[in-house]
Amino acid sequence: MRVYRYPERIDGSCVRVMTVGNFDGVHRGHRVLLEEAKEKARYFGGALVVLTFWPHPREVLTDTLYPLLTPPEEQQSLLENRGVDVLAYMPFSVEIQKTDPQAFYEEYVFPWINPRMIIVGKDHRFGARRKGDVATLKALGEASGITVKEQSQMMLSDGETKISSQKVKDLLGAGRVEDAAWQLGRRYQLQGTVSVGKGFGRRIGYPTANLELPVRKFLPKRGVYVGRVSIEGYNQAYYGVLNIGYNPVVEERETSIVEVYIMDFPKEESLYGRRMSIDLITYLREEYTEGDVSDLQAWIAEDVRQAKEIIKNLSVRGE
Repeated sequence: MRVYRYPERIDGSCVRVMTVGNFDGVHRGHRVLLEEAKEKARYFGGALVVLTFWPHPREVLTDTLYPLLTPPEEQQSLLENRGVDVLAYMPFSVEIQKTDPQAFYEEYVFPWINPRMIIVGKDHRFGARRKGDVATLKALGEASGITVKEQSQMMLSDGETKISSQKVKDLLGAGRVEDAAWQLGRRYQLQGTVSVGKGFGRRIGYPTANLELPVRKFLPKRGVYVGRVSIEGYNQAYYGVLNIGYNPVVEERETSIVEVYIMDFPKEESLYGRRMSIDLITYLREEYTEGDVSDLQAWIAEDVRQAKEIIKNLSVRGE
């Protein structure tokens, strides 16, 4: 997959089928849209182009960091795995936000992407005050010789709750990681680099790896989880118990941290500086805020016991 940033010239003269959106999470609804766009692109023997925005529009409009399910590096990997050939970043700004719908496509998008076909979700909105919709885009496309197709968004089985990035965040914020995984089509993953901690876990018999995440990565509900751990340089996956929170029993922190005790991992091996990813399997409990070191040891021992039972059940189900 090739990545471009406006106004960088996009190489190649092949037919381009484009879809547009933020694609945060690359969830099941996004995947329906991407699959149809990919099918059309392959039919024409051309390239599937995803047009997205950076920074996220809400970050620009609120002037605060906006938490993302999939920060850029993670999003790029997921989109590439879905068959995207070109990822085109349009820098979002207040000026772009105020641009007339017609001007946005005719002056920015059409000349830069040069698409033959555009496929968007039925809720697609664009331009100043979000005045542009699918009907607007179809009219603009017809005037420019571009086919515009609407793809209905995927719904949950009850036919009422729409799959969305915000819904995934709401579920994760409630600790409902299994339900979030259904919407995503995969388990929610935390990716980062192992950083140096204070070694307290090792001193109490449960050495943990501190995971340094991208600054915008969305964190689920504070508490203890069971996760599947993949480590750079290791062919096998491990299971672990991880804590997302402020570690108040050891030291009250101002910022949340992610630390994981990896079961059955060789304790003498160092992970500092290695890339690590953790797929969240289930939420075990809230982070306890009162107690002492002996309480903490007992809690972790019970967490590990429960985690092993959960992992055993996963193995029985073939997961």
